[in-house]
Amino acid sequence: MGGKIKVPTLSGNILLKIPKGVQPGDVLVLRGKGIPKRVGLTDQGDQYVQFRVKIPTKITEHQRSILEEIAKEEASQAEDVALGSSW
Repeated sequence: MGGKIKVPTLSGNILLKIPKGVQPGDVLVLRGKGIPKRVGLTDQGDQYVQFRVKIPTKITEHQRSILEEIAKEEASQAEDVALGSSW
């Protein structure tokens, strides 16, 4: 769904934009936000952010109904792609 989250870095917190469709284990690279590449240099390395997506274990019937509708939509779209539809 995307969104924004505060992420701590060595130079302070930043607001990270979470891309739509992010999956558990996906990684974003924060260029220049990691540790220095060598002692005494100002050139910073990169910081890696790995996503851990929490999936709810208990949902209401209404939530289940919405998720089932989304699943049907996803299956329909996947079927269209498999059949070579231009949509």
